[in-house]
Amino acid sequence: MNTRLYPLDIALEMAKDVELEVTYEYEDLVFVKHNAFLFRFNHEDASKIHLHFNEECDKEAIHQLKIALGISAKERGINLIHDVKYALIEDADSNNFKIKFMDA
Repeated sequence: MNTRLYPLDIALEMAKDVELEVTYEYEDLVFVKHNAFLFRFNHEDASKIHLHFNEECDKEAIHQLKIALGISAKERGINLIHDVKYALIEDADSNNFKIKFMDA
């Protein structure tokens, strides 16, 4: 059995540092309250976490969050990778959401 261990505790602390809370975790994704951004764990290197902003997130909020999360990540020895944006798309057939990562 091949189990991956991700630094979920660090993602929780980083979200708390910007006064947001984690609302949902699924496999390698960590969603925060208000859906401004999500963390995606790196499969090869636990010291790297990808940061994806929702396409609907305000540019000024993105700027401020990048700074604050960057500081928080650095304090914890995490290399925060600013990655492509994403959108949540409702799947009408299943009443679930799909995540679409945007092209860079």
